Amino acid sequence: TYHGPKDLLELDVRNVSIRSDGLDHVFVEIKLKRRCLFHLATTYFPSLCLFIISEILLFMNEEHFEATIMVSLTAMLVMYTLHQSILTQLPKTSYMKMIDIWLLYGLTIPFLVFILEVTSQMLRTRKIARRGLSTTMSNNMQHIIKATIFRPERVHSTQLEEEKVKQEMDEINRRNDEFTFLETLILKYKKVTIPLMTTLFIMGYAFAAIIYYYTED
Repeated sequence: TYHGPKDLLELDVRNVSIRSDGLDHVFVEIKLKRRCLFHLATTYFPSLCLFIISEILLFMNEEHFEATIMVSLTAMLVMYTLHQSILTQLPKTSYMKMIDIWLLYGLTIPFLVFILEVTSQMLRTRKIARRGLSTTMSNNMQHIIKATIFRPERVHSTQLEEEKVKQEMDEINRRNDEFTFLETLILKYKKVTIPLMTTLFIMGYAFAAIIYYYTED
C-alpha cells in the first residue's frame, strides 16, 4: 500500500495500484493529476497582470508616447523572462501545450501594442504635416492676393493661382478627414480591438482548459 502524501506541490496523487506478477516482478501504477492552483498563482496571474498593463497603454494620451513605448517594451521583456523560467520547469514535448499557447499570446500582446502605438504616432505626424502644409499654402495665397492690389494687371493670373491652390488645399483637407480602413482600425478602434481580442482569447482558453482538466484521465 501507498502511505506517502497525496497532495504534492504541482500534482495530486489520485490512485496508486500495486500488483505482483510472480515472485520476481512488482508493478506499481501511479495516477497523477496536475494542480491548477500552482500554475494559477505562479504563471497565469502574473501574466494576466502584464496583459492588463499592456492594454492600458492604449488609453494613454498621445503626449506620453515615449513612456508608452518604454512600458510596452519592458512588459515584453518581463513576459519573455517569465516564459523562459516556466519552460525550464516543464517537460519538453514536440506538441504545443496549453501553457505554451498562453505564454506565446502573452508575448504577442506587448508587441502588438508597441506596433500600434508606433504606427499611430506616424499617422498623427503625417496628418499634422498635412495640416501645416495647408496652412502655409493658405498664408501664401493671402500674400499673393494682397500683392494684386498694387498690380491690377495680375488679377486674372492670381485668380487662376488661387483656384489651383484652393483645389490643392481641398485635396489635402480631404486626405486629412478621410481614413483608410487600416488608419480607422489603428487610430479609432485600437482601444476596442485588442481588449476585445484578449477577452475572447481568455474566455475560450478558460473554457478549453476547464473541459480538458475535468475530462482528463
